[in-house]
Amino acid sequence: MTSDPLSLFADVKAAQARGDVAAMKALYAVDATMYEPYMTGTVSGPDVAVRMGSALGTDFSAVEYDLIGSIVSGERAAVEIDERVTLLDGKVVHLRNCTIVECRDGLIVRWYEYLQPHKRRS
Repeated sequence: MTSDPLSLFADVKAAQARGDVAAMKALYAVDATMYEPYMTGTVSGPDVAVRMGSALGTDFSAVEYDLIGSIVSGERAAVEIDERVTLLDGKVVHLRNCTIVECRDGLIVRWYEYLQPHKRRS
């Protein structure tokens, strides 16, 4: 496992797609903060890893993404993706997602996620 913020982002998304709470706990600092205004609001501490890792099967049945771009500066990254979330009823939702990741000592301390419905280009 690497400790740069972009690699940590990819590790989180992979663990999320597997529903792997144990992997999430290894990626987040115990004092981490997650902000997702559309889902959970603000979550802090060990609950961040549990919330992110347990969403598969609770909130959705599958998640995939394509990386659009990223900006990395030291221990911070801004990552933009197109995300496809399969809900429990089988409906697929397309989202444009921008996540700000901040790490310390190889662990995520802040995960701020902002998204909007994906606008199809014609």
